[in-house]
Amino acid sequence: MSHELACCIMTYICASAYSCVFQERLWQLRCWGIAPGSRRIRQLLGVSILLKDYEALSRTSRTCVNINSLAFGLETDSYHRLLGQHHQAMGCKCMFSGSTLKAEFNHHRTKITELYLSSEQLWTASSDETVQVRYLSEAEKRPTPPPIHHATAVRCILPLHLTDLQEPYIITGSGDFMRVYDVSSANEPELLNEIDAHWRDITHIRLWMRQSVDEKNNQKRIEPWIITTSLDCTVRRWRLSELLVPKPKITEPPVSVIPPQAQAGFAMTLEEEQELDELLNSD
Repeated sequence: MSHELACCIMTYICASAYSCVFQERLWQLRCWGIAPGSRRIRQLLGVSILLKDYEALSRTSRTCVNINSLAFGLETDSYHRLLGQHHQAMGCKCMFSGSTLKAEFNHHRTKITELYLSSEQLWTASSDETVQVRYLSEAEKRPTPPPIHHATAVRCILPLHLTDLQEPYIITGSGDFMRVYDVSSANEPELLNEIDAHWRDITHIRLWMRQSVDEKNNQKRIEPWIITTSLDCTVRRWRLSELLVPKPKITEPPVSVIPPQAQAGFAMTLEEEQELDELLNSD
């Protein structure tokens, strides 16, 4: 797939259909839909049709990964399309297979930086320093969970419960810090860990299911890792099992405040008194 400029991002969606999303510029996205078992790459958003073989990556996930306010949620034989205006979009419009408007959200104060979509949930990160979730199912009349607040703009998120891993955690990138939250209860997210991961802003967080072979018993092993990229021009990897362990809190020993003792009055020793008497008598 040719591009005029170097690709900033490439990601894919694993489901009954597949998409590759390339970002060349902040205001431009190119998306290819890849049907499993087919050599034809279907044209999306006015992009040229290409012919190439692609292996099916997964047939179970319905997770949606997006770039800059553009997301595609994929289910069996249907596209759930979520569109923002462009990278400056503050609102979201959720559409089913065409122009039927399902829902519209305007829950952020400034631009949305990343979206994750499933059949029931929409997770969004924003430069307004929050991560928020909205429910898409009309049958579920749930109260809106409170925002997850950060100290700076949130540039990227990874809801692990919307991936093949299906674990109740969300990882966020805010500034150069990566934070791990337990979202077993969306109404009460719990901060598990905070890592000073990079020297500059984290730009993307992705899941990597690393496959290896155990040398002892020659068995195949799959271990989840987290991959992060940053404006510091580095790509780093982290064991998920280590990120989920809260760092021990460093508690300083209590400082005991000793009240100053009252200054004692001047007193002479017996020898000093004798010397003073001798001096006085000598006169």
